[in-house]
Amino acid sequence: MRWQDKYYFIATNDDNDNIGLYVREADIIQGLFAPDIIEHVVLDKVDSRGYTQIFWAPEFHVVGNDLYIFFAVSSSVWGAQAHIMKLKNQGRILNASDWELPIRMVNKDGVYLGSVREDGEALDITLDMTYLEVDGGSYVIWSWRRWSPEDSGSMLFIATICRSTRT
Repeated sequence: MRWQDKYYFIATNDDNDNIGLYVREADIIQGLFAPDIIEHVVLDKVDSRGYTQIFWAPEFHVVGNDLYIFFAVSSSVWGAQAHIMKLKNQGRILNASDWELPIRMVNKDGVYLGSVREDGEALDITLDMTYLEVDGGSYVIWSWRRWSPEDSGSMLFIATICRSTRT
């Protein structure tokens, strides 16, 4: 992604318990993959907040004039759920402290997109969320999958997003 005259690459790395969201910055695209490139952790594993495992599919998206990361993360009980986090005004992408705390995606009624059982086990997962604008509308598309003996596989959902006044 290009942002304020720089290029950025975001990825995850689950090798050797190296869990988190990693960002690279360069002046040219090829520089993002130079042997000496430095990766910056913008969101690390935080057990107390439920960011424990399965950091998946991070994407940068500009919504309005703000920069967001859309991604999925799971607590200690496996079951990835869609989250977003926003870059603070005047923030620098590479600084973890310049990002607001992640929030889990909810539907228009304020209910989380994915549900869990009373014991904390995920009933379904939500992940691979992406953002797009079409004909003046703002939308998200994500993958949803219910865990059951009759598992029908993943399904894609699309929804109009409401821009909240909350940060």
